[in-house]
Formats: sequence, structure tokens, C-alpha cells
Amino acid sequence: MKHLLTSLIIVFLFNTNSDAQAPLNPGILTSISIPKTGKAYQFQLKRGETCQLAVDQMGIDVILYVLNNQGDSLAVVDSPTGDYGTESFSFKAKKDQSISLFIQPFESENIPNGVVDIRLNILDKSALKAYKSMQKIIAKENKRNIQTLDITHFWEAYDSLSTATDAADSISIIQRLYIDRATAGFKQFIAVRPEMNAYNYYMALRQFPKFYASLRGNTMEVFNAQSEVAFVFDQFKEAYDNFTPFKVCFAIGVLSTGGTVTSDYVLIGAELTCSDVRMDLSEFTEAPYNQLLPHLSYEGDITQKIRNIVAHECVHTQQVQDLNEEEITCSLLHACLSEGICDFVGEYLVGEQINSNLQEYGLNHKESVLQAFFEDPCSGEIEDWLYNYGRFEDKPADLGYYVGYVFAEAFFEQATDKKQAIRQLIEFRNAAYILDKGGFDTKGLE
Repeated sequence: MKHLLTSLIIVFLFNTNSDAQAPLNPGILTSISIPKTGKAYQFQLKRGETCQLAVDQMGIDVILYVLNNQGDSLAVVDSPTGDYGTESFSFKAKKDQSISLFIQPFESENIPNGVVDIRLNILDKSALKAYKSMQKIIAKENKRNIQTLDITHFWEAYDSLSTATDAADSISIIQRLYIDRATAGFKQFIAVRPEMNAYNYYMALRQFPKFYASLRGNTMEVFNAQSEVAFVFDQFKEAYDNFTPFKVCFAIGVLSTGGTVTSDYVLIGAELTCSDVRMDLSEFTEAPYNQLLPHLSYEGDITQKIRNIVAHECVHTQQVQDLNEEEITCSLLHACLSEGICDFVGEYLVGEQINSNLQEYGLNHKESVLQAFFEDPCSGEIEDWLYNYGRFEDKPADLGYYVGYVFAEAFFEQATDKKQAIRQLIEFRNAAYILDKGGFDTKGLE
């Protein structure tokens, strides 16, 4: 009912105040803050042309109302993407006509702070044919268990940037040749990491041009990742009877994550995973990016580094997801243990872990690190120990990974049945139990 009433109001506004509609130009990224009253746009379509409209929500949930020049509703778009994600619409014109777009905040009475990026592509017959051909290629890739096509698309976009005339043109190229051609896995990556947008890619390439230029050769290693992922899966199946394989997608990001997971995918940021000491790292001189240097300057074989990150993220996919608030009595402890278990089990499976750089500092400062942690193990300030690049200058970031690793290692060492210990670590629900069995004082953790 709300959509219907709003749609009728919009039809009236479009028919009585067409001057209020701003022109929307194809191929140009339009970034705007959405006012409480919404925002109206208009563009032209010729007979036989197909428009592809996408509105990327970044901190605000919006509804799209699309009408033709007779005021007929073509679509009301409101997918369940929340404040982040993309609302999209496609339409083929049977005659020359104007198309009106109205973007309305979902909660207009109390709208959150946020912007949207509006992207409009208009395809003629030949362009539409090429688009459909590419969609078939992407659909085929989506059926694969290991998706690497996004790596190819990134470098195609990267090479095409040499033809860009300005920043807007560069952003459009990245959007069109990389993000708009995302595989199913990369789409999920973008959904959970909204910073992976065309503007931020443009800024990353401007800030770290030497690094990205030196990266290409190493990222080619992902095309041989089938055997590396298979190795990790085989090790997992041997160590953990309940292992359920996930699909794995490799994409190049904006130096914000080496890996994460969704309900369907293990998602790997190849710019971090495939970097080693041979990269040009001269641009990483200031916080927070200088704290990435231990990860970027990996001295081993890249195939081993791929194994390390895939193993770590695979542990996350197997961990218990249905915990309730009563079971997580100490949120900081639980978070550190969750990450540390992934490091420990990942190392157990493939011989290394993704945070081995923390081990040297941790071993040299173990007593003081653990003492500091146990001062407030149930703190809600997770950023004191996790996900805190750039926050500290006198110690490494993410020491909570090391703390959790120490707890997991101690639990494993005391166990007589090692396979059962691995299962208990992966499936842990009670953090205090893991610490108690590992010989740590759990007073005050319940």
C-alpha cells in the first residue's frame, strides 16, 4: 500500500513538474546524498535500446520508482539488500521515449546518513549482444568451485585505464569492465565489503600505482589454485569428518581484506594473498597501510600463501553460526578465540598460518600480552585486539589473533585424542571450556 501511494504521488509530480528531474547521463557515475524528499532523474531511450540501471546503496536503503513518459509504472524496485547493496533495473524500449527515475529513502521520516551511486548503461543491439555473450561466460564461471575470472577482468580494466581522460572516465572503466562483470562470488565479496567500489579502486590505484603494477605476475598464480584448494580440502577432510567444502572466489581488492566468508563462499583478496617480497612496497610508508607490510612482504612460495589463507577462511566456514547471546558471555574472548582457532587449525592443516608475523612478537612478549588481555577479557572493545590496523604504533595490529592461537594451541597440546581436539576447536561454543582445558584461569569468564 505504501509503495502504491508513493507511486501515485510520484506520477503526479512527474507529470506536473518535469523540470524537477535532473538529467541522468549514461556511462557516468553519479554519486549523491539522498534527501528526505527523494531525488528525481530522467534519461532518453531510443527504440531497440536497453537500459541497465543500478543504484548502489552505501548506508541508506532506497526504493526505485521507474516510469515512462506517459506516467506508466515500469517497475518498483526494493530488493532485500538493506542499507548496502545494489538495486537494479533493466528495460528494452519498443519506441523512443523518456524514462523517469525516482529514488526514495525507505524510511523517509528518519533516514540514515548515506549516499547512493547511480550507474546507467544504454546498450544498442550490438552492445546488448556482447553483454549477453559475457553473461554466458560469467554463468559458466559461476558453476565452477574455484572462480578466478574476476582476476582477468581486473587486469582488463587496469589496462583500459590508459585510455581514460579524467577521474570520472577512470571510475567508469573500472565499474564497467570489472565490477559490472562480477562473478557470483565477487558479487558476494562486494556485498560484505562495500568499500570495494569503483571509486575506491580508482583511489587505491592512484595511491599505490607501483604496488599494483608489480602485482600482476603473482596474481596469475590463482589460475593454478585448483590444486592448492584441493590440497586444503583434502587435509580438512582427513582431520575433520564433518568438513563441508565451500566455493572459493579470488578477486583483487582495495587492500582492505585478505579473505572473508559468506554462507556460500570463501572469498580471497588476491592483492594481499598474492603479494610477496618481490612486490614494489615503497609506497607503504604511512599508517595504517604500513602495518600491512608483514603480510605483503611474504618470503615463501605464493602457492603456500594461498593455502594459508584458504585454510584459515575454511575454518570460519565450519564454525558454529547459531550461537545465542547467552552462549557468548565474553564477546572479546569469543572473537579472539574464533580467529585464533582459524590460525591454529589452518597451520595444523597446511603447515603455516596467515599471521605467522605475529608469532615472533607474541613469543617475545607472551607474558605481557596475555596479562594485558586478561585484565578485561570480556571487554566489548574488540578493536583493542582485532581489526585495528593503524591504531597502534608500538605493537603489531590484530594481537587478538595471537592470543586466540595461544589458547587453541594449549587446548590441543593437552588433548590425548588430537582429532577430537580439532573437532572441539572448530565446533567450540564455550570459550571458557577451551581455556580451562588448556590450563588457563577462567575465573570471572562465566
